[in-house]
Amino acid sequence: MKPKTWSLPKFECLKNELGCSRAMVAGILEGIWHLTASHNDESGEMPFSEAELLGWMEIEQHGLLEALLKWRWLDEVDGKLFVHDWEEHRPKYVNDRIRKRNYGKSAKVAEGSGKSRKVAEHLPTAPHSDSPSDSPSDSDYKKEQSSASASDFASSALKESKHPPAEEPLSEFAFVQNNGKVFQLTIRDVDRYVKAFPYLDVEQELRTAEAYFDTTPEKRKTSPRGYRSCLTKWMARSQDKRGGNGVANNEKVPLSKLGAKR
Repeated sequence: MKPKTWSLPKFECLKNELGCSRAMVAGILEGIWHLTASHNDESGEMPFSEAELLGWMEIEQHGLLEALLKWRWLDEVDGKLFVHDWEEHRPKYVNDRIRKRNYGKSAKVAEGSGKSRKVAEHLPTAPHSDSPSDSPSDSDYKKEQSSASASDFASSALKESKHPPAEEPLSEFAFVQNNGKVFQLTIRDVDRYVKAFPYLDVEQELRTAEAYFDTTPEKRKTSPRGYRSCLTKWMARSQDKRGGNGVANNEKVPLSKLGAKR
């Protein structure tokens, strides 16, 4: 939370509306921003209902959403709730994460376009002859043969362009190396972490790791191998700290099991 947030008139109005302390108001707002950054970092859409939000925060605060909407901490658009001016105020680490994710997507698109251009450059053109010495039958035969050859080559090239060499699909998680290059985990990497650490929210751990390396450049690694090794140790430490909560990360966790109040 930015320091000036505490002094905003609408912060004081929200506090009076809810009838709670400044510390609780700050905690509520931080919780909303944290959940939004974790689930809908680009759009800023609120990921949970009021009941789920209160359950996650473990508080009982009636009229919370109405107060947040009234004092413009949230905006309602087409029946959906969004954090007010999210694009303008979202944290730097979120902007960096979005930038890296979009960079990875654009790089993949550019790579695909480059392959298509290479295929097009190698497509032969059918030879054309205006020589009067060719008889009509000879000329038609040559054109037919050239056309058939070009058609066969184009068909083969098209098949190759539709079925390029298999590449590892990339995930959204990207890390900047010491040399400035961006290393992206593959979908297979993420799946391996999910299988190896079934009691962790692997995606959230990776987002936390992204934020950590964004804010501490001196800790960045020099190679993809270094990052993979570091992230494996990261996951192991996190799972050891939690000691396993008895629920695998591919199962839905009811709010009651998370300690939510009903």
